[in-house]
Amino acid sequence: MTKYRKKPVVIEAFKFYVDAFPDWFTNAVTENKVILHDCNYKKSFKVPRCEIKTLEGTMVAYEGDYIIKNVKGELSTCKPDIFETTYEKVNKPSCQLYATLNIDGIIERLSERLEESLREIQSPSKITINGSISEGDIEELKRYGALENKKPS
Repeated sequence: MTKYRKKPVVIEAFKFYVDAFPDWFTNAVTENKVILHDCNYKKSFKVPRCEIKTLEGTMVAYEGDYIIKNVKGELSTCKPDIFETTYEKVNKPSCQLYATLNIDGIIERLSERLEESLREIQSPSKITINGSISEGDIEELKRYGALENKKPS
């Protein structure tokens, strides 16, 4: 007999009446694809539940059941024990890179570099001239002791 393995699929889910309703669930309620019953978040003896209209018929989820949005966007329910056996939490998407930037630190380092560069420009200790300079300029620089002649190597 040929054996098959279920393909890894990432789904979205939440625990009904335990976790906050995600937008996709709230939209389904607005579109009457999901009907809420006894969900007023007040202490009551009535058990909160919802009816989910699916292609296979109406499914009922109770407090603590998982509501699943599959890869095609269809909703279904799953009991916690089955859900926790079948699915594991995805911490980070494998195709995206997450990084935390210390913007203040970056700005501080850039400011320090900028200040160093400005100090060098305002009071240079040496200037290298690649190219030609007039004889008059050379003589004037020599008079001020600001010229050190170096022959190109």
